[in-house]
Amino acid sequence: MVGEESELEQETGLPLLEIYSPIRAPWSGRVIGVVEFYEDGTNLAQSIQVARRESWLVVALVMLAMSASLIGIVYRGSRTIDEQREKLKSQLDKVGRASEQNRILRKRVQKSSERVSEINENFLRRTSAELHDGPSQLLALASMKICDVGDIANTAARDRELLLIRGVLDEAMREIRNICNGLSLPEIRNLSVNETIGRAANVHANRTDSAIDISLLEQDIAAPMSVRICIYRFVQETLNNAWQHADASGQSICCKYDDRSRQLKIRVSDTGPVWRRLVTPKITTVLD
Repeated sequence: MVGEESELEQETGLPLLEIYSPIRAPWSGRVIGVVEFYEDGTNLAQSIQVARRESWLVVALVMLAMSASLIGIVYRGSRTIDEQREKLKSQLDKVGRASEQNRILRKRVQKSSERVSEINENFLRRTSAELHDGPSQLLALASMKICDVGDIANTAARDRELLLIRGVLDEAMREIRNICNGLSLPEIRNLSVNETIGRAANVHANRTDSAIDISLLEQDIAAPMSVRICIYRFVQETLNNAWQHADASGQSICCKYDDRSRQLKIRVSDTGPVWRRLVTPKITTVLD
């Protein structure tokens, strides 16, 4: 209430509610006057204050609930993002490990391919060596014998030479069959080192009718199949060379084994002309 007409009401110091009510004419309903009266507004002011506080409280609670809800949503979203980040990191680690394994496998495949090429090359080289050291030598021996048969006048001696040539050719055929069956020597599959050397020396002695001085190991030992094949071929090749180029004079085989270093040494020598035996053939291998 503001104005000179309200000074008296203002002096009361109470919160007054000023109310105006129109007065209408009963016959026409027109407003012919206004009635002014005052109502104590203390209760209303208190109610307004209570309503205002309750409204602010409700707004605060709603804002708090909305804030808590938003915080919860953001927290769950952040946790979901962290979990997805961890899963993604784990998947990336798995992909990295798989990529590393693939790289290692690719290198292994590459090395295997290179190894296959090397094995094929060694296979061809070994086949060539087997043919050269075995059947080739035997056929060369048979060829030399055939050349000498025509000069033999004695029928019995000629028959012996022909029988020897036949035996050499039969052995060459066996060698070729062995090479075709597996590039190995079945007759030495279960032999020891001494037995392998003795087998090669006996075959050569029977084939060429020559004497061979053999010095074997005092205590026989076993060796892998590859080593025994090498020993057999080495002895066979060197004895054939001694027979062809050194007149098979003073042929000898010496075999030694060092138990400490596990080294096996084999030497084949002859006493033919010096210019024909410039180098004494020998091999050294380590038995694992």
